[in-house]
Amino acid sequence: MKLIQQTVEYLHAVRSEVKKVSWPSKRDTLRYASLVIGIGVATGLFFALSDYGFNQLFEATIYKWAKPAQEIQLDNVKELPLTPGAVQTEPTAPTTPDTGTIDLNDAKPIETPTNQ
Repeated sequence: MKLIQQTVEYLHAVRSEVKKVSWPSKRDTLRYASLVIGIGVATGLFFALSDYGFNQLFEATIYKWAKPAQEIQLDNVKELPLTPGAVQTEPTAPTTPDTGTIDLNDAKPIETPTNQ
């Protein structure tokens, strides 16, 4: 019961404070809103024009000093087929199969240290 009474008292206090607020007129509200929108548009235009200007400045100065990229010759490149299994490769020279054997002709015995 105490919670309901506190809530009602709170809402009455909020209502009395809202009555004390000096609300702007409709004309003032429209004026302030248009001012905020105008400043936002002006700021956006400023940054857009600054970006464009700096871009033009860099293209006229710094980008002209940079070395141009070398042209890549793609005359010898063959088009690969779209299916993965259809790739054709050039045959290579046959290699000797690895049999897993070890050549022991040059092997030397392991010397074990003796404790004295």
